Parts: sequence; C-alpha cells; structure tokens
Amino acid sequence: MFFNLGKDYQKNFPNHFVLPNNLILNTDDGWQKIVLGDKVIILKGYSDKYSLTQLASILLSNSPKKIKGNFCAFVCDKNKVAIKHDKDRGFPIWFNKLTLNNLEKNEDYIAEDWLITVDGNMNLGKQRRSPRLFSKRAMSDVTIIEKIDNIIRNSFERFLSHNTLPLKIFLSGGIDSLLAWAYLDSFTKNYEIVDYEHIHWTYFYSCNQKKILQHQLYNQIHLWEDPCVLVTGSCGDEYFMRGPRTASQVLKFHGVNLLESVKEDDYMWKFLNRETCKNAIVEGMRSYKKNQPLDYICSEVLNRNKNDHQHWHLDNTLTFTPFKDIDITEYVLQSSVTQLQSQATSAYIQKKLVENLDPTKLKFLTKWKNWYDDNSARLLYIHVNQLKNNKQFINTEIIRER
Repeated sequence: MFFNLGKDYQKNFPNHFVLPNNLILNTDDGWQKIVLGDKVIILKGYSDKYSLTQLASILLSNSPKKIKGNFCAFVCDKNKVAIKHDKDRGFPIWFNKLTLNNLEKNEDYIAEDWLITVDGNMNLGKQRRSPRLFSKRAMSDVTIIEKIDNIIRNSFERFLSHNTLPLKIFLSGGIDSLLAWAYLDSFTKNYEIVDYEHIHWTYFYSCNQKKILQHQLYNQIHLWEDPCVLVTGSCGDEYFMRGPRTASQVLKFHGVNLLESVKEDDYMWKFLNRETCKNAIVEGMRSYKKNQPLDYICSEVLNRNKNDHQHWHLDNTLTFTPFKDIDITEYVLQSSVTQLQSQATSAYIQKKLVENLDPTKLKFLTKWKNWYDDNSARLLYIHVNQLKNNKQFINTEIIRER
C-alpha cells in the first residue's frame, strides 16, 4: 500500500493514476479505482466489515474514523484529494511541496491524528482529530481479557465473511503470530501455514528494495505475485503493552521497574535485556514525571502507539493485522498492576487467549521472544513438521525469486 502523490510520474512505481485535479497518484500493485458520480476513489487494503466496493460508497459521505481495518483511500474530485483511512491509520505519511508519500521520509511527518486534503497545486489542508483520551474504569482482569477476546473475534469473523483471497500465515515461534494463528484456526481450516521464505521480485520491490527495508517490519515479510492475504501478528508487542518504552512508563507510575522485575524464565527476558530495549526502558521511566495522573500517562501511550506503523500491505500481498486496534491497548491499560506486569514480562494476556482457544498451540511458542537457540529452533521445527503431516503443504525449500 505504497504511494506517491504529486505532479509527476515516478518511475519506481508501476501504476500511475491521473486524478481529476491533474495530480498523479503513483502506487504499487493492488489498488482499485472506483468511479461514483463525479468522484473517483482509488483505494487498497481492507475493512473488517465491508468489501472495498461497499467501503468506497461509505467514504463519500462519512468519516472513516470508526471503520476498523487497514486501508488507504484517495477520494478525488476536480478541486482536491482527500486521504482517508481506517480508525487507526496503519501507515506513515511524509509531505513536502512536491510530494506526499509513505515510502520514504522527507520534510514533514504528518501524525496519525490529522485528516489530510491536497489541492491541484499541492497545497496541504489539515484538520486535527481529537486525540485518544484514556479514562480508568473499574474492570476485573478476567473481564478485560474477555473484552479483548471479543475485539479479536469480531475482526476475524467480519473479515473472513467477505474475504475471497487465499489465506497464509507464518509461525515465527513468537506469541503474536501464535495468537493470530489460534484465532484463524478457530474460524477456518482453509489456509496455508507458510514454512518458507518467499519474496517475489515484483517491479515495485525490485525498484525500491532498500527503501522498503528501511521500514523495520518489512524486513519480516513475504511477498507473492498473485493476490493473497498474509495473516500477521503485527502490532502485537505495542498494542498489547509489551513495548519496552511504553510498558516501563506505565509500570513506573505503579512503582515497578520493568527491567528489575523481568526474570530469566519470563518470555520477554532475553528481549528486554537487549541494549536497545534497556535504553528504551530507561527512556520510558524517565518520561514519567512525578504527580502525573495515570489517565495522562495512558493517553500519551495510546497516541504514541497509534503512530507506530508496521505492516500496510505490499503489492498484491495484503497483510491482515487484527491486533492493529487501539481499543486493545485501552483494555490492557485497565488491568491491575499484577496483570500489567505479567503481560509486559511474560505475555500473560496473550497466553491466556491462546489457552482459551486451544492450549495445545502453546507448544509452538519459543521460550523467549525472538530467541532461536538450537533447542528452541528444533522444537519449533518438530511441531510445525507435525502440522505438515496433517495439512496440504508445498515444499519447504527456501524460495527467493528474481
């Protein structure tokens, strides 16, 4: 879902849409053009609830701020282009006097809480949405987990009700992809478990590989030539409050030092003891100021997470990101101190969700996040290999096409 909006054709993009106000929208593959009256809508991605055709009609009359999904739409007429997206924008935007794009950084970063229009002279219009505000409520830890379960179930149920593309998922050994798989498997068996690397060198990828890989999560992606959906655990760390900076900031309010509280048996232990994570933890604790109310701190966390963009589709490979929902973070932050700490150190809430769906799947979880020693890698291979005997798989060789 990469684009460059400006007055010129960009040769590193395969598609070029001339808009009614004469601007040119350069895109990767996978975008659709829909004409409704005097409006042209060019869009890509998905809404949980609506097909893209339904979504295009809705975007003409309504703000998309409450539509869940992962999409970008350019709603165009002769005067201006309005850039619309789902309620938690999943992609960055940079702007200068010549272009507006989400591929590479330039002069001005436009934060998630701005609604944007561009006229034919590349003049930018911005309207700020209200920031997300946290309010502490009296909720039990069990109820919180039930609320999060409902959010994720609804995402899968709605998306799968209208999706017609093949589904794929890669089990990394981490809790986020494991949780996504647990939900996917509870709704359908019609998917492929990917046990190979695959990057099809499309025109867009070939021209922009270095720029694409500057986005951290695009170092962890598959890309197929034919349209399909990759179900991912994207945003799991951050939206489930396992990010070192945000978790340490909130726990500091409660008098807990995240780095001192994580133990060697905890899932996050190796990860949180990385030098970069230690620095982020210190930064988070320092950001807490004495006498700051909890609602203020949590509101800051919510709005920081909404600008942590991870997977926003690549050519014809759509990424289904059910955890990209700030409501999940809102509920996690309602937790008791004990549950917050256990989630930050051991992914307690996510393990409980997997356990409620299918406890046997927990054997696919590596001992530590992002840690593949010989034993962890061996066990993960054995368990995935056992799955292969029960499902239809293509061969396991590592494929990298040019």
